Amino acid sequence: MKLFGLLIALALGQDCPFYAEEESGSFKIWRRNTEIGPTLLFDEASGAILSTGSGNLEIKDFRGQFWESDFTTQKNALAISSTEYKRNSLQINFGENIHLSLNCLDTTAQLVQLAVDAGMDRFWLRFAAGSAEEGVYGGGEQFSYFNLRGKSFQMLTREQGVGRNASELVSFVSERCCRTGGEYHHTYWPQPTCVISGGASRNFYINFWHDEYSVFDLTQPQFHEFEFHVSNPAQELLRFELDFGKDYAETVSKLSLSYGKQNKLPNWVTTGAIVGLQGGTDRVLEIIEDSQKVGDIDIHGVWIQDWSGQIFTDFGDRVFWNWQWNETQYPNLDTVLPEMAEKGVYFLNYLNPHLLNSPTSELYLYGEEHGYFVKNKTTGQTLEQVFGFEPFLVVTVDLSNPEAAEWFKNEVIIKNTIEFGFKGWMADFGEYLPYSDDVMFFDGTSGKDWHNKYSEKWANLNMQALVETGTLGDCFFFSRAGWNGMRASSTVAWAGDQNVDFSYGDGLFTTIPAALSLGASGFGITHFDIGGYTGMPPLIRTEELFLRSAEAAVFTPIMRTHEGNRPYEGFQYYCNICSKKLLGRLVKVHNVLEKYIDFLMGENADEGKPIQRPMIWLEDKEELRSVDTQYYFGDDIVIAPVLRPRMEKHTLYIPEGTWAWVWNSNVQVTGPVSNFEIESPIGYPAAFYRLGSAFQDDFETIQNFYDLPVGCKNIKNIIPNCNDYLPEGKKNRRAEFSYDKVKQELIDDLTYEFENHFKSKNEL
Repeated sequence: MKLFGLLIALALGQDCPFYAEEESGSFKIWRRNTEIGPTLLFDEASGAILSTGSGNLEIKDFRGQFWESDFTTQKNALAISSTEYKRNSLQINFGENIHLSLNCLDTTAQLVQLAVDAGMDRFWLRFAAGSAEEGVYGGGEQFSYFNLRGKSFQMLTREQGVGRNASELVSFVSERCCRTGGEYHHTYWPQPTCVISGGASRNFYINFWHDEYSVFDLTQPQFHEFEFHVSNPAQELLRFELDFGKDYAETVSKLSLSYGKQNKLPNWVTTGAIVGLQGGTDRVLEIIEDSQKVGDIDIHGVWIQDWSGQIFTDFGDRVFWNWQWNETQYPNLDTVLPEMAEKGVYFLNYLNPHLLNSPTSELYLYGEEHGYFVKNKTTGQTLEQVFGFEPFLVVTVDLSNPEAAEWFKNEVIIKNTIEFGFKGWMADFGEYLPYSDDVMFFDGTSGKDWHNKYSEKWANLNMQALVETGTLGDCFFFSRAGWNGMRASSTVAWAGDQNVDFSYGDGLFTTIPAALSLGASGFGITHFDIGGYTGMPPLIRTEELFLRSAEAAVFTPIMRTHEGNRPYEGFQYYCNICSKKLLGRLVKVHNVLEKYIDFLMGENADEGKPIQRPMIWLEDKEELRSVDTQYYFGDDIVIAPVLRPRMEKHTLYIPEGTWAWVWNSNVQVTGPVSNFEIESPIGYPAAFYRLGSAFQDDFETIQNFYDLPVGCKNIKNIIPNCNDYLPEGKKNRRAEFSYDKVKQELIDDLTYEFENHFKSKNEL
């Protein structure tokens, strides 16, 4: 019998793609591939590939900001004692108690301990790194870097912060006033997933299924180390997936498809514009009519985030979190929605999984009576958090409670949203729960277990509502916070709350690495708020910023505007005739891409190809591995949005092949060409299409919109007065401030900071 088992093991070893080599007591673990050569996964020559330990981790929070204090008191390096083929796996033994199993038949892997070590609260797994040029991508939605190599990233969902770069003015102000500055790795949507790419034999993804706090340390030249914290160690310490491709593109596609299919968005979402408006029925309808008549804007959607009421806070105008139609704010909305739908204009609202503890909120009172909210373990009472809605506090629906989840889904998402007539909604938040044992869920677990995964469970609840009502493909929602598994749980992402500026830390620039990193994490459809969101004196949105943002959005799946957190201070597209016409022109260009975008959504759904793709997608060149200022929109358009103020010319990389400028097809260039310069005044982003594309006839029609509206060529980088649509009591609010001097100082500061980012980005 022992001989038979040995023969089986030998046969399995010959068929298994994983194998071990031992030399002088040091092990290397390889993955063989007959087409591209072997890939080195683990190498004890660079140190122990597995360590266990303990320490003191403390994570504090306030209004969605989280601060970590961690100290490792013990780290025990474990050496490989032996390897063997067992149960269809290569089993790597670290003594008698812990082993790592790499499945020979599929992509799964497990780290298992036979006897639970109650004193361990963290462990480290170290993968071998390739050459210095090897890139690491993904990590969820990362806003500062596309290539994560050389940095460390904490996997903890949170507010991204305001500024996210201590070297520039906005971060300085926001950190000192409110402790909200943020860091480069702060994100609403971290994800313990990465793609490693560098050379023909070094293309694979690692997808860790671990919900507690973890750290990706990608700073070392010889290895990539992943640190995982465990509050209650079990026999299965870690489960993850490994798969390999011939290049970056194939590897990302495999990762995406491992989650399943992501459905196409409804056609009305990806054509025309979705305009964000608020202020009541009469005001919204007036602006829609004016936008269509004066600006000739093809409006397909109207997003009214204040449908449930408004509350005015220190941060700006915010939604009153009581997910019921506010008839005072929006009279006759129940008849307006079907009437506008007949005209092809659909309304969207706003939801999140929280409620204000207002005594006037029927939903809050019902949920509190039935025990549907997350609890404070110490008091046994409902957990109430400060979210900046004083005098109200905020409660959170306990999604581990099946009855509570069903109630919220049926009452809020289905009845008050879908059945009421809304065709879409922002499914916001999900990242604010404390990372603490003192947070108690219905299923008996804590905030440490739920903090990260809550946002994915929230998205999934929205997806359930679409599926159960049969409206998936007709309605949609968009998510800000996320975690592993979102491809199957959300219809589309949006990039959260950018500053209304050109800064690289938190402005328009961040929308590109955000989209590319999400694509590298298996989620292929995203968009952003045209015009940004976060403003504060002296940071006020200008017309230039809004229009440059709209230009960039043309070459994304969705064009959706936002009025921002201070809508009566910053520039709005409806401020003047020219801005309405300029936006209308860009929407028409976006509509030219209707068939192409539908094709790209099909590629994402069926082949796992994200709609926005990095420059290494088609060319594996060292100089392209960290490019995060331009991207492919599909394979047939390359776009480099203008990301700096007061620019008239722009340079970009032209890939291999022959490409034509979308604004004049007679301007052609054959790549590869680095630093190709093109005129890029406002209204003419640097976009080129591939000659010979199946969609070339569509692309060529873009040049029909070459001319700007008459009299609309001179856009000044100033804050125009926009009192035409201000509600009573707001009309002279702007006069309280004198912005001109501080605004110009801010613009100059951000321009200098951005220029230095491109010169020495890795030093910041």
